[in-house]
Amino acid sequence: MCGKIERKKEKWNTIVKETMKQCQGVKPTQIQEIIDLKQLPLENYDLILLPYECEEEHSLKHVLRNGLLGATKKILYIIGPEGGFEKEEIEHLASKGAKVVSLGKRILRAETAAIVVGGVLVHEFE
Repeated sequence: MCGKIERKKEKWNTIVKETMKQCQGVKPTQIQEIIDLKQLPLENYDLILLPYECEEEHSLKHVLRNGLLGATKKILYIIGPEGGFEKEEIEHLASKGAKVVSLGKRILRAETAAIVVGGVLVHEFE
């Protein structure tokens, strides 16, 4: 299993490098070790976004447009696995300060959700 994870990390790092060249990015995405959700260093971030398909009250747009971007320097967005997060995981992350947001009416694939959130953040910060 360890070798499989290392190969995936190598692939992801290659994708990051190629993406940086293509879009002339300034700061590369950091691929880190796989850890348990409860071990995430959430205190290291100014804003934590947690897209969740059952969120009905706060959209990503609403959260970003209501004053959260001003002094925000370091953002973490957490995309759930295929099949979504367990309710207990959402509650744990929300209790640690994550902003639970909706990405709209449709349930997106994990890789699509990551691109959508990243694209919205790039748009809002430019």
